[in-house]
Amino acid sequence: MIFADTSFLISLYGQDVNTPAAKQQASAHTGPIHVSSINDYEFANALRLLVFRQKITAASRQAQMLAYEADKKAEKIIFRQSNTNDVFTKAELLSIRHTETLGNRAQGIVNLVLPCYVTTPLELQITQLGRPPLLPIPRAFQRLHIAFW
Repeated sequence: MIFADTSFLISLYGQDVNTPAAKQQASAHTGPIHVSSINDYEFANALRLLVFRQKITAASRQAQMLAYEADKKAEKIIFRQSNTNDVFTKAELLSIRHTETLGNRAQGIVNLVLPCYVTTPLELQITQLGRPPLLPIPRAFQRLHIAFW
């Protein structure tokens, strides 16, 4: 199973340095890509932010969103429900323990915690290409196969 974070979706539907690897990961996987409603929202917002920063055009954003929406309709992208209270409670505990020494972004912590609250059993793959982890992996996550952006 692939549980996509927002940066994976940006690479998959756009054009950046990680696009070839994201497309290879997606094409090598036979099942749907799983996302949460948090990632769905963040993806759309990230595209709008890229337009604001003049990294992409509004037409490019629209094309990427149309492709993403088409994949949702075709069930290539499916939503996994989560209890956001549980996600944010665990994220806060990790933030208290690690952010002052490791400098973690809030959404990075949420992206680390989220898959544990949206899938059963806890065996999945978070596909994030090329970036080292910013947090030590808690014992509860040890069964997860994680390749970080």
